[in-house]
Amino acid sequence: MAVFVDKDIYQNAKSDIEWYATDYIQQRISNSKALVLPINTQNFKAIDVVRMLENMYFDGIK
Repeated sequence: MAVFVDKDIYQNAKSDIEWYATDYIQQRISNSKALVLPINTQNFKAIDVVRMLENMYFDGIK
């Protein structure tokens, strides 16, 4: 599971976001791994997010 979050929001709420990813998502979805991806939302469009997810799926996380 990928959790995309604006990098500015991430800086201010890092511990809450990490808790949500690891303690909430991973506990409720069996055999899952949540990955938090802070991004600059001003530089990304939906198609960019799709490409990133496709690359992670097919090539693995680098």
